[in-house]
Amino acid sequence: MTGVQTCALPIFEQQAEPDGDGLAACWLQAGTPRKLPRVAAINSIYRLRSHAYHICGRFIHGYMRDGFHHQPAFRVARMYNHQSPADDLGPTDCKKYGIELSQNVASALGGPGKVDVDAVLLIIEHGNYPVNDRGQVLYPRYELFQEIVAAFQQAGRSVPVFVDKHLSYDYQRAAEMVETARKMKFGLDRKSTRLNSSHVALSRMPS
Repeated sequence: MTGVQTCALPIFEQQAEPDGDGLAACWLQAGTPRKLPRVAAINSIYRLRSHAYHICGRFIHGYMRDGFHHQPAFRVARMYNHQSPADDLGPTDCKKYGIELSQNVASALGGPGKVDVDAVLLIIEHGNYPVNDRGQVLYPRYELFQEIVAAFQQAGRSVPVFVDKHLSYDYQRAAEMVETARKMKFGLDRKSTRLNSSHVALSRMPS
């Protein structure tokens, strides 16, 4: 199984898309247009002020860093939302920003037997899910991670995965996720919503 190696992206100058919406689809390096690395977002829900809304928004709109606007050198190519509440913004924002709204995890990564993205965001926070006797919300991070892994195995290609918050409410499941990433040699990282988006796509599990 081919894993993604650690790399450092060069500095690019932003070039606005022809449609004038201000979102960069390509960047310039030595005057030559180059497509941005593609990211798939696997979310529990995508609504106003949800974790997915904020994290994906940093890739879509950029964010302030050291007093200046920073536009990450990545592009959200596809999005899959596990739940679609009444205030779901997925269809609207995907259409507005040129993101493909997928119907399942496999299609968000590229389709049957194919992985054509460069990184995966697994953002499973918020939504209508059961609660156990300890008061833990049973977010399906492990289950959706397994679907991502299945897509990697079918494609014979793996890419780094960023998990918002902790890996799982269950230690054994979290440990299994780490071990799976080690065996398949793909980057696995988890943080809160305060993330450096460059680190998301370039992180790699230690050997």
